[in-house]
Amino acid sequence: MRTKGDWAQDGPILPNEFSRISENGRLTLAIDEQNGVDLVRLSIRSACTTLDDAIENLRVREGAPSAKGIGYVYIRKGPFSTTALQRHEAAAAIIARWGEIKKADAVIWTAIGPRWSLDGSFSVEAAAQYLFSLQEP
Repeated sequence: MRTKGDWAQDGPILPNEFSRISENGRLTLAIDEQNGVDLVRLSIRSACTTLDDAIENLRVREGAPSAKGIGYVYIRKGPFSTTALQRHEAAAAIIARWGEIKKADAVIWTAIGPRWSLDGSFSVEAAAQYLFSLQEP
């Protein structure tokens, strides 16, 4: 990933939870406005010179099949990615305010939301049961 500087614990406070079952069966941390616990996110500056390049850089880092799962807000011009607004509108607004405070031109993030495909709704207990049901490794 093309970045400048080091990761910092100065990102926005967002609701996070391991409430997503990824394609490979892993429990994945996602922005979850319903079940999440507020945590400070890490941040790092991109070395890319355009928003499109930064989005593509993060897409490659995340191994995402398309840029649809990359959220963004262009601070100076205002537009948000449609995906981010659909998946976590309140969190996107928090990210935008944080970007303004940091005097960023834009902010990008992995905009995945919860995806709990098992019977019943997500809970910490359901996640633990899921993990215990997995075959090793």
